[in-house]
Amino acid sequence: MNYDNLHEILCRYENDLENICGKDSDERFKWAATKAWQDAFHSPESTGNFKEKFVSAKKQFSIFMDNGFQHPSTAIVKLWEKEPETIEHLFMDVLLADTDGDVSKVKSNMVQFLDEYETLRIKYFPKYVSYKLTPHIASVLLTMDKPEFNYVFRISIAKRLANYIGFEDDLGQGQNPNLENFYRMCDTIVSAIKEHETLIEKHASLLTDKMYKEQNHHLMVFDIMHCCGYRGYYTGLVPTMIGKSGKRKTYKGPSPEELAQKEQERLAQINALEEQIEELETSLEDFEEISLLDVEVTFPKYGIGTVVAQDVNKITVRFTEVEKDFVLDKAYSMRPTFENDEEVVETFTVYGRTQAEIEKLKRQLNLLQK
Repeated sequence: MNYDNLHEILCRYENDLENICGKDSDERFKWAATKAWQDAFHSPESTGNFKEKFVSAKKQFSIFMDNGFQHPSTAIVKLWEKEPETIEHLFMDVLLADTDGDVSKVKSNMVQFLDEYETLRIKYFPKYVSYKLTPHIASVLLTMDKPEFNYVFRISIAKRLANYIGFEDDLGQGQNPNLENFYRMCDTIVSAIKEHETLIEKHASLLTDKMYKEQNHHLMVFDIMHCCGYRGYYTGLVPTMIGKSGKRKTYKGPSPEELAQKEQERLAQINALEEQIEELETSLEDFEEISLLDVEVTFPKYGIGTVVAQDVNKITVRFTEVEKDFVLDKAYSMRPTFENDEEVVETFTVYGRTQAEIEKLKRQLNLLQK
């Protein structure tokens, strides 16, 4: 573990707290969302059926789950209206069931919940990509329900932080996270947070009565992960893998001053490229876990089909008599259409082209680091 980087990140987070909690960028919504969930589902005064409780808290926590592309909080309500007993069972008896502190049970319950939920979605809303749930969304629900034990998982920002703090255990993939390793990394971060007493005091003072007052700082761990990229906390830090540079070549002739100047220029280029990559990767956070699997599509030549495989913006669709591969990009007109086709194609066009730009910048970075 690179504890120097970890504590430097925590110091930067503490110094930025008032901006994070300001009017233009109020990240306290995570604590407000959790308080709303706790009041709706665990307060002695809470009443009503599952839908009523869910909707009463939804105004606060939907921002924690939804984005411009995914609308899971709406989907859950819609599916409850179709099969209320099934949805309530999936939440209360599966996803949110007591696991006695066993992370492997949390993972098992999450997998079962997502599988059975997806079966319902396919049954009632097969064309609606925005109604799909992901492990990230499931982890938000878990954390709002048991915030002193669970952690919010998002693979892209978790792996980035792991690289900077030197946590080398595998965290899995977006659709198949390794929760045991992830929770262990988060526990390590919590231990470091507890060494920053002024951070804890300052953060607590910024929470209102309408926000959850956590004791174990689990929501703060996700907030730090989330803020690191888009608030620039990694600037100047050397990541464990990306930042490793090999032996530099030296040449006869240039003076020490010229070599020093070239080295300074090389390091400046590396820093600029790393910042560009960081900015682009941060811009993709909302789309890292978007899955099109099992979504129904139509194609004039083959009729109705279902997405059976996906690699970012490349999909395989199974039609009645054939399987076909397609690229989701506005440049390709011969492709199947989705229910919200313009939104889907625009999203994956941006995603695919941004990923290509990231790979190009990484190749440039690797050349500079040799």
